[in-house]
Amino acid sequence: MIKNRIFVLLSVLTLSVVFLGCPGKKDEPKEPVETKDTTKVVEKPVVEEPKVVIPDFVGSYSGAVGNMAASMTVSKQDSITFTAVVTIASRTPVVQNMKGSYDPDKKTVKLTTQETFRYNGDFSGTLSEDGKSISGTYVQRADNASSVFKLTKQ
Repeated sequence: MIKNRIFVLLSVLTLSVVFLGCPGKKDEPKEPVETKDTTKVVEKPVVEEPKVVIPDFVGSYSGAVGNMAASMTVSKQDSITFTAVVTIASRTPVVQNMKGSYDPDKKTVKLTTQETFRYNGDFSGTLSEDGKSISGTYVQRADNASSVFKLTKQ
């Protein structure tokens, strides 16, 4: 019987220590441990869309088509499209009503004749960096003859 009592007493003592903790030791609050934040915040740069600049084509231009003097007057512009009258000073002056368009991505200009006269043609060229001149190729519709041209805004 003594063995049973010793066993019960040891069992109660063991369970008391397990559930109540050691009587001589108090849990002291731990001091906060300072840690360095090693995460790095990476900000993506804000990429702004390039602003599309539509040049003002309205005005008078002069220059040459091949070796002949030429002039152009742009009277109306609606964003990237415009209307113009082009005059090429040849033996028989060529006067053409044109519809023009501008591609801001490629900085190209196209002028298409609205006439059916034999010597009329179409212009295809690029706008200079300063936006003051247009140069490229003029192609006559009747025989596909081509000439270089350059027209500068006055």
